[in-house]
Amino acid sequence: MLPEIAKVYADLWTYNKKQIALGNLLGSSPLLAGANYIHRWSIEKQKAEKDREQGFSDRQVERTKKRVAAQRDLIDIPADKKLLTIVMDKAADLPEGQKIAAVEKNCRGRKNPRK
Repeated sequence: MLPEIAKVYADLWTYNKKQIALGNLLGSSPLLAGANYIHRWSIEKQKAEKDREQGFSDRQVERTKKRVAAQRDLIDIPADKKLLTIVMDKAADLPEGQKIAAVEKNCRGRKNPRK
């Protein structure tokens, strides 16, 4: 049993840092999180409502639209940009095999390109 558990943990470590970086990217920027939701909605809305991922029912999407509209003026765009830059710099330092394609494209594969 222990060798199987060790194998699972070894597998987790192959993408752990990437998962953390992706969470940090989306969690650090309300604008990026919103863009991600819109992208996912563009895919989910093509499905029957019963087949959609959680959070993409017609009712939930309407709630999200109202929440975003109410919070729109609370987003500090310069602060959002600075924080996203910091998080992207950290994501650009991910080891090979865990790189994020969009970060690599934006950062041109350089380590800490904005420093």
